[in-house]
Amino acid sequence: MKYSVDLQPAMMDELYWFFLWLGVLVAMVMLVLVYRSLHAKVLELRIAKMNALKKKLPVIPGAYRMMFLKDAAYARLNLLERSQREGKLTIRDTCIGISAVIREFLAKAAGRNADCQTLLEIRQWNRPEVVMFIDGIYDAEFSRMSVKDTERLFREARKLVLSWK
Repeated sequence: MKYSVDLQPAMMDELYWFFLWLGVLVAMVMLVLVYRSLHAKVLELRIAKMNALKKKLPVIPGAYRMMFLKDAAYARLNLLERSQREGKLTIRDTCIGISAVIREFLAKAAGRNADCQTLLEIRQWNRPEVVMFIDGIYDAEFSRMSVKDTERLFREARKLVLSWK
C-alpha cells in the first residue's frame, strides 16, 4: 500500500487563522496605545499653554478680579445684543454666544470648568440660579425663538453675572 502526502495551502491550517487574528489584535492594541499617548501629549501641551498664558496675565486681587470678570462678561453680553439688533447674528447664534459668555464667566468666577460641563454636572454645584439659566439656554439653543425671548435671556444673563458672589 502506497502513501501519498499532498501539500495543502496554508489557509487550510487552523494555526494560520490563529496567527492572522493574533496579528490583527496586536496591531489594534498598538494603535490604541499610540492614540492614547498622542492624546496625552496634546493634553499636556494644552495645559502647558494655559499655564503660560496664566503667567502672562496680571494678578488681580479677589474683589477687583470679580469686578473685572463681571465687567468683561457684561460688556460681551452688550456686544452680543448689539450684534443681534444690527442683524449680524441669528437668534440661535446669539443664544449660543450668551451661553458661551456665561459659561466662561462661571468658569473664571467659580473656578470650575463650566465650559465643558453638562447640565447634570452643573446641578451638583448647588446653585439653582445657574442651573435654571443653563437649562433655559439649552431650550433656546435648540428651538425656535423670537427677539423678545433673547431679550429675556439677556436680562437673565446680566442678572446672573451681577448677582454672582
